[in-house]
Amino acid sequence: MNETNANRIKLHLPPVIASIIGDRSMIKRTIGRSGNSVYAVGKDLYLKISPHIEDLRRERDTDIWLEGKLPGGISIPRVGAYDEVIHPISGEMLGYLLTSSVSGTPASSPPYIKDPTRLCNLLADAVRIFHELSPEGCPAPADKLRPGDVVIHGDFCLPNILLHRSRVNGYVDLGHVTVGDPWEDYAWCLWSLEYNLKTNAYNALLLDALGLTFDEEKYNRYTKL
Repeated sequence: MNETNANRIKLHLPPVIASIIGDRSMIKRTIGRSGNSVYAVGKDLYLKISPHIEDLRRERDTDIWLEGKLPGGISIPRVGAYDEVIHPISGEMLGYLLTSSVSGTPASSPPYIKDPTRLCNLLADAVRIFHELSPEGCPAPADKLRPGDVVIHGDFCLPNILLHRSRVNGYVDLGHVTVGDPWEDYAWCLWSLEYNLKTNAYNALLLDALGLTFDEEKYNRYTKL
């Protein structure tokens, strides 16, 4: 994003967000189909701007709930500020979530894509670590808990898993965290692995690392939306 566009965005930021960002640079990272916009702010912050207020509040609450709950220095975004304001030009109510960045390399990056065996083992570790969290106090629990339900990421795709060498380093995009069927994460992890590797040749390896057999009904339930 060029300097002119960055300054235009800054003009309409809520005061609490603007005061923290100051003169830091803003670089657009993603504009998904959801309508959200994400900016890297300086070297250590991220700003998500979204018209989906309830979803962004949920992400904020989940980030706060997860802080300090993951083992071994594994990180999640830490909330720096949150606000909701009506955009003065569009008239649309927008949510603004400012968080810390999370160090690590996305699992979808070339160093891991080129080594599928290592990647599958790391993804299995990432799933297990997340599913071992206690669900107590989860801000978005399922309406009705069932036997076998666990804390799930809800969007367990490779770009949302950050790695460092041969360890899990962090998780991002936590707005879909809830308590539910672990197969929701398994299914999306398998789907994302195949999408990023452009082959399903390693799906069996991931399933083996997870100690699972393929459940076609559940895979289709969660990925064929």
